[in-house]
Amino acid sequence: MEDFWLKFEQGRKGENKGLITGMKQVGDAIDNIQKETNYVIFGQAKTFKTKFTDTFFILQPFLLNDSALLDYTYYSLEVSRIKKTAEWIAYFFWNDYKIKYSASHIMSRGDKSIKDEHIKFVEEILKKRINPLLGEYNINGVRTKKGIVDFIEDKDNPTGVYHYLINKAKEHGEVLEEEYETQDEQGKKVKRKRISGYKDNEPEKYRMVITDHIRLLKKERGYSMKENIDKYSEYTIFLRNTFKYSFVDVIHSNRQISDNDRVGMNNGRYLRPQMDDVKDSSNPLENCNYLIGLFNPYNYPSINIHFDYNLKDWKGKYRSLHILAARDTEAPKDLFLVCDGGNSVFRELPANSTPEQLKDLKSKFEEYENL
Repeated sequence: MEDFWLKFEQGRKGENKGLITGMKQVGDAIDNIQKETNYVIFGQAKTFKTKFTDTFFILQPFLLNDSALLDYTYYSLEVSRIKKTAEWIAYFFWNDYKIKYSASHIMSRGDKSIKDEHIKFVEEILKKRINPLLGEYNINGVRTKKGIVDFIEDKDNPTGVYHYLINKAKEHGEVLEEEYETQDEQGKKVKRKRISGYKDNEPEKYRMVITDHIRLLKKERGYSMKENIDKYSEYTIFLRNTFKYSFVDVIHSNRQISDNDRVGMNNGRYLRPQMDDVKDSSNPLENCNYLIGLFNPYNYPSINIHFDYNLKDWKGKYRSLHILAARDTEAPKDLFLVCDGGNSVFRELPANSTPEQLKDLKSKFEEYENL
């Protein structure tokens, strides 16, 4: 059990603390971001799944974990790198300068634009934040220098993703193989090789794979959507256990909660997503370490108060977050956020707020809204 003692001693030295994220309640609920872990983020439209994923798993860890070694493979199957860059610049405008812009301001869409005197901040953000994250690209969109995020826009099928990640692992360590005996198609005994382990050259590095979203993966030939998702989920388990990848899979639930009894109970005050709300396949949900559901009560006109929060007070920016399943921590757990989709800024609300806390939070929110 030498490998167990190694992990035990690493934990005693603080090496299993995980990445902090700036959202303490959420971080505490899932023991921060860990290596060798599967996370599923799911919800309906307009729940800010992608923006939460970016902020919680990439942008905040990048800012708050100075000594951590980070490596991301990001399959962004809906949002282009140019648009993602604009979104992240808007995030850093607020984080670094407390200036509120959206991606539309950054790209001067419609009648929106940034002030001339702020162009210098775009240059600073690109140099200090975006280039270390996404790398550098020339005018033709060809990457000339790598960042910590390997940003992939091309769609691939689950087998293509599997081989890409194995080849990437080979660049950073030694893939161990063992011989085994089996039978060929003619029934003859033959010896073949299979992967039995992996020695990472940098075992302290967090290697994370984000797929947004898994329904958009190219289908294997002849596969249904369910079969495709199941195959992908099967691969992630092997890649996690063998190469210590962590996976963050974004899933659209693609359904309104249609159960009238659920929606109508207590006027929807305690309405939350459930595993049954996800269509196509439940395998990723069952295979993950943490299942995180995001919920937008504004999608339901009958809901005026959600848990302890009056929706009118938050002008469309309130969301709830629910740890629906967890292998290593307590679940279910209900948490609450204020989110600005324009710049991907999230702030936690207390789970049990006092009148004084609520008054202070509303005051700060009004100040932010009036900027």
